[in-house]
Amino acid sequence: MVSAGASASVSAADGTVPGMALDTDVRDRLFASGAIPILAIERPGRAPVAVPIWHAVEPDGTAWIVTPRDSLKARLLREAGRCALVVDEVEPEVRYASAECDVVAERPATREDAARMARRNLPPEAAEAYIAWAEGGGIGPEVVFVLRPVAWLSAQMG
Repeated sequence: MVSAGASASVSAADGTVPGMALDTDVRDRLFASGAIPILAIERPGRAPVAVPIWHAVEPDGTAWIVTPRDSLKARLLREAGRCALVVDEVEPEVRYASAECDVVAERPATREDAARMARRNLPPEAAEAYIAWAEGGGIGPEVVFVLRPVAWLSAQMG
């Protein structure tokens, strides 16, 4: 963020400050890392919903998330058809990657989806406990949303 008294030249094409954008390989590695992103979804008449969510990224660059079928997130994703996922890190350097994504698919989540996501995001013992809880009914039916990045903002800030 640029302070009130400072100025920065912003590229009209992608909204990045020249010289700060991550190169594509660094951006893609950060996006696919184990960092938990913030999911932002537009909401008519209100501020966007912005919440942390587990995600995974496939080799083709698409991301996917799992959420309860009847949740606010699921309803808003269906209505908007798009969202943003923002991943940041402060070590070894401060940087972020923000992907504007189109929702390209929705399907019922499987046990394997939940297990893969838990094992990606939790320590082994906690992942197995989460999987057992989910198999016991957990929070109810879940769905997978497949998200395709269509535009990026990114920066390395030092």
